[in-house]
Amino acid sequence: MLLNGLGGNGNRRRASPLEMQTKPMTFKRNLALSSLLGLAGGLCAYILAWGLFTTHPEVGMEPASGRTIALWVAPHIFFGSMIYFGISVRQR
Repeated sequence: MLLNGLGGNGNRRRASPLEMQTKPMTFKRNLALSSLLGLAGGLCAYILAWGLFTTHPEVGMEPASGRTIALWVAPHIFFGSMIYFGISVRQR
């Protein structure tokens, strides 16, 4: 008897989650994800710094200094996430 209907062969064993092959993230995906994380981190750093410097003038910094902080934070998050994703792919 041929069992090739919509249900397939009921005797066929399914692979367990441990046996399934995982595909490593490609470089393009790492680059895109790291870019998004870097931009999001820079934007968050700018908003937090601007809010801090606006509400606390006793710190003695202008709110526009948040841009400088964001320009330092964004590349650090970008390169840090690229390193993290590169290491996590090699450990598989």
